[in-house]
Amino acid sequence: MTVADPNSDKTRAAIDPIVLLAVLAGASLALVTNLASNTDIGGPGWTLRGNGALIVLFAGGGALLAFGWLALAFGADRQTGWLTRALLGAAVTLILELAFVFLPIAFGPDRAMFLLLPLIVGVLAVALLLGVALAKGGYTTGAMVALVALLASLAPLGLQFFLVPLFLPVIVAAPALGRALNGWLIANSLAMLLALLVGIYVAQLVTNR
Repeated sequence: MTVADPNSDKTRAAIDPIVLLAVLAGASLALVTNLASNTDIGGPGWTLRGNGALIVLFAGGGALLAFGWLALAFGADRQTGWLTRALLGAAVTLILELAFVFLPIAFGPDRAMFLLLPLIVGVLAVALLLGVALAKGGYTTGAMVALVALLASLAPLGLQFFLVPLFLPVIVAAPALGRALNGWLIANSLAMLLALLVGIYVAQLVTNR
């Protein structure tokens, strides 16, 4: 099934192929996470063994989401440079995810408390600037999402290390999504997120049997 592209005279698949690829990507990420959880990879104050491997799932999942959403936002006809921009968005998202987790560890528990607020503001600001640069606009949409992320992470609930990693790929992709928003993009963006989660869930069921 195809639908008319409102931004061109071309047609495109109602469900973009990247949605199907997201299932495989999610399954692969879950398998890598499981492998990491059974290793002795670690350092002072951190380890990937056991629940420590969740950083692989969060950071990798954030990067995959940023890539998929940016790819969808730049159009099904894959305009020149779409892959480079989507890969750049994914790479920087991955770096930000890892920096948010490991910088407090590197500075130690005594300094981590004072580092947390500047770190939250810093990674959200970089994500916003990157998203605007990749989309060549969309500042208002990105700023609104970044503000919501900041306010949510500052709430006295102790969820900063859960909320900020979840918001990072959204902030990176929000400017591009906001500029090209339509029914097709909304449906495929949500479908891609669901497909990624399905892939992760199925792979976890298989590995836990």
